[in-house]
Amino acid sequence: MNVRFDRDRVVLRVADEGLAAALRGIGGALLDAREDMAGPPLATWSVARLPEGYALDPGSGASKPLGHSAAEAADALLTMAVRTLMARRDDLLWLHAAVMSHDGLAVMLCGKRGAGKSTLVHALSRHGWEYLSDEFGAIDPQSLQALPFPIAPFRRLPTAGPASEADPEMLGKEAVDVTVANTPALLAAIYLITYESRASRLEVGRCSPAEGVLALLSNSLNDGQPRDVEVARLCEVAARCEVRRASYRDAESLADRIRKDLSPGRPDDAFVPVAPAPGAG
Repeated sequence: MNVRFDRDRVVLRVADEGLAAALRGIGGALLDAREDMAGPPLATWSVARLPEGYALDPGSGASKPLGHSAAEAADALLTMAVRTLMARRDDLLWLHAAVMSHDGLAVMLCGKRGAGKSTLVHALSRHGWEYLSDEFGAIDPQSLQALPFPIAPFRRLPTAGPASEADPEMLGKEAVDVTVANTPALLAAIYLITYESRASRLEVGRCSPAEGVLALLSNSLNDGQPRDVEVARLCEVAARCEVRRASYRDAESLADRIRKDLSPGRPDDAFVPVAPAPGAG
């Protein structure tokens, strides 16, 4: 199978059906089973099931352990493939974010782990929005196009009690049913989201470009880029794209606000979707 992004791919040769099923479960539409894809892959990795677990043989003669269970090995494999694909495209801005689109316009949802990105993906998808990403937001800083990177999204299930609020990692998860976007979409706005379990109402406010850049830096996944290049690209995006902070308790309320912001009858303080810079592409 192939882990594919744009024109690049990593080939995974997996004979074990349990591991293949685990990969399909978390890889989502990023996986492509076709064997006749054009062009050489960035890498080809074969996986063996050994008595002590799963291992990767990169061709060097030394096996790399991937994990004892199929779930552990699938997570390790997908992480390696994603990092390889991201490193290949250092022309893009990579952010820890969910991205959804509607009518050719995209909205990016940035927030720390447990902020509710996947829950908002679920809420927006129920209203016909298309899914581009849940963890890895890929943005062309020149054209402001958001590119699909559709790893399977999972949302955390709420449970009663303060422990679940304090530690999101302790919550169970379920897959989110989405319609995957097949084409890039123009980035219209970025929401810096915070889940507040005791918030009395939804609060949404504009950020200055400087505030936006600082917040986006904290969500940056551009490890291989020089910092000055990364900051310059983030400044370009924040200057041309609306950046807002949103504090919420109810995901449906925030999803409704986002939908209104992109609707023809949007409120007076809503953003105006940006256009690509002249000559960008």
